[in-house]
Amino acid sequence: MTAERRETPRVTTVLRTVRELGGRPRPLVVGAGFALVAVIGLVEATTDARLSFAALYLLPISIVLWFGGRTAGIAAGIVSAAIWLVTDGVLEAGAGGALVLAWNASLRLTLYLAFALTLFALRQTLRALADALEREHELARVDGLTGVRNARAFREAAEQEVARAERYGRPLTLAYLDADGFKGVNDTFGHSAGDRVLRVIAQTLAASVRAVDIAARLGGDEFGLLFPETASDAAAGALRKLQGALAEAMAREKVDVTFCIGAVTATRPVRSVDALLQRADALMYEVKRHGKNGIRTEVLADSPATEADHVVRRAARE
Repeated sequence: MTAERRETPRVTTVLRTVRELGGRPRPLVVGAGFALVAVIGLVEATTDARLSFAALYLLPISIVLWFGGRTAGIAAGIVSAAIWLVTDGVLEAGAGGALVLAWNASLRLTLYLAFALTLFALRQTLRALADALEREHELARVDGLTGVRNARAFREAAEQEVARAERYGRPLTLAYLDADGFKGVNDTFGHSAGDRVLRVIAQTLAASVRAVDIAARLGGDEFGLLFPETASDAAAGALRKLQGALAEAMAREKVDVTFCIGAVTATRPVRSVDALLQRADALMYEVKRHGKNGIRTEVLADSPATEADHVVRRAARE
């Protein structure tokens, strides 16, 4: 199978990175940050006093703050200033007196605390941005009218499931549903009634499948279903049950809407998600041409023959 590969958006990569780095506190990393403060202090104490190590402390302060929070970051700043005071501070006091020592110590402490607070504010801003991006990311994959996944999200999920089915040799069923008579609802009762019917269809689909299954609105009055690790017989049984639930829902809404369903089960690697969608769509139209309100299923089985010979057809009309 040559599955469609899409480059992960950079913004998504940044979002994941920010979430990983700005997640729950990590004591080991925080401890390593404080240890690095001590190491820098030791190096500073054993080298020429004319060499300045002030900027090096900013690295462990950053680590401690990012993985430990604001309080830990402030503590790292105070410890860094204190270590300097114990090492080079005494020498500077001898050269310029207590006033110089107090000035330099205060200046270092202020610098470290200001850096810690600024970095904390940046961390919070990045996390807020990450949350906003995540919300936008999710909204871009939800159908605004019905609340189920949209065509984009369905395709992404299907690509993942196709790859997983190929990796583990499990069957995968994809179904395509079309609501017959829906145009009549709009023409007779208006678009607001039609929108309500679409929402009821979507809610019925979502409530009638397993948690691992995926229901989506693909556009207009067409919907898609994805059944991971589901063979043809099991999928056909689930679709018959689903068709009954949809019929009951439409009866409650008092509309004459029925459903044509085409479903294809892959038991071998497939060329692409488009191949499954197109075949399920074709099966759905076969139902339309033969009386509507039915289900037609097909199995793509293992065979070294041509693509046409790969198809083992199991048609079920109701």
